[in-house]
Amino acid sequence: MIQQISKSIQKEKLFGEADKILLAVSGGIDSVVMLNILSKYPNPMGIAHLNHSLRGEESETDARFVEDLALDYKLPYHYKKIDIKAISDQKKANVSDTGHEERYKFFQNMADTEGYTKIATAHHADDVVESYIMRSMEGAGLQGISGIPRKNGIIIRPLLHVHRDEIIDYASAHGLAYREDSSNQKLDYRRNAIRAIIRPALTKLRPSSDKGIKQAADIAHDTHEALKSLTRVYAEQQFDISDDKVKIPVSSLNFEGSKSVLYYYLTDYGFNRTQVFQILHNQHSGAQFYSKSHTILIDRDMIILEKLNPPHRQTPILINGLGKFNILVNSYLQIKESDSFEMVNDPLVEIIPQRLIDFPLYIRGWQEGDKFRPIGMKGRSKSIQDYLVDIKLPRTEKGRIRLLVDQEDNIIWVLGHRLSDDYRVEDSDQALLRLEYMTDQS
Repeated sequence: MIQQISKSIQKEKLFGEADKILLAVSGGIDSVVMLNILSKYPNPMGIAHLNHSLRGEESETDARFVEDLALDYKLPYHYKKIDIKAISDQKKANVSDTGHEERYKFFQNMADTEGYTKIATAHHADDVVESYIMRSMEGAGLQGISGIPRKNGIIIRPLLHVHRDEIIDYASAHGLAYREDSSNQKLDYRRNAIRAIIRPALTKLRPSSDKGIKQAADIAHDTHEALKSLTRVYAEQQFDISDDKVKIPVSSLNFEGSKSVLYYYLTDYGFNRTQVFQILHNQHSGAQFYSKSHTILIDRDMIILEKLNPPHRQTPILINGLGKFNILVNSYLQIKESDSFEMVNDPLVEIIPQRLIDFPLYIRGWQEGDKFRPIGMKGRSKSIQDYLVDIKLPRTEKGRIRLLVDQEDNIIWVLGHRLSDDYRVEDSDQALLRLEYMTDQS
């Protein structure tokens, strides 16, 4: 097995003599075996362990065990303890996904601060099979089912060609102690259920199923890379690409498989498959879609991709209390207290109950799928897209529409147009806020 790993390291060029390697060690059998094997290389190394605080004293014991390993191997030990459950609750995210994100954030931070050039994790061949099954069940595309990359930036996975049975045999032969994670026995975790139930059932149906699934993952990876390359070639031929924007003719996507071509092009700009489907099948002129870095505007027969550059089509603006806030060029929002309710016949001014407002608020552009309950519509919901069509807003003005939203992204006001019915003033409301949308022309 050591020879197999050594060949893989050389063939894949996972690391060289000059690399300083950070080993991600949980204390489980996989990472302990990886530590034992890589410690035989002359490269400077260190051990990193992130305590997720999910299993009480068991998590603490794992951390102490890994610290003892670092002492035994005479390697630097980098440790951090965080409350993954609290972080996932705050983000309203899955605990497993949050753990994955925080783990790699910690590893990267250690690499940046301590000068590590590679981060080694103990993923192995069985992880590839289980990931393929899990991602297939979730409806993932080629990238999702194409397995775990052997290297991704400075992340390397030297055990990826090795099966778990071989890892167990190696640990036994070398008398390696390791920690058993009790959560691995809980079948309410998807990966554990796949390992304990689904894979044995597939092996019973076809003994070589693991080999077949890994081969399918390799094919998916190769096809994924081919599509990425072919999409770049097609885009250079069919799209109008300049430094500040990309114009994609709708007519250039009128063929079977165009959804995947557009997805492979736009994924580099942060757009997901659901957004791509909406772009292709809900082409309302003036509609906008946002990623963290870019925006897409549907302009009749053209899909226009641009980078988000404040203040034009900017990321959300923080409204942290009363005051006056810049929005777009020559436009502002002012929020101040109001002594009494006043019927203002001006779409640029609204009065709302102070009791319903919990700062901070945010101002952002509208997106496909945004909905609110316009005041005066008896509580019926309407999409922003349909509302803008109803008021016959010129297509050239749709890109300037801004929404005032709360921390849960509920729409309070379509600035200068219509308040949400959820923020109407009741007779009992005494403390009020006055919202005014101001422009240099108003």
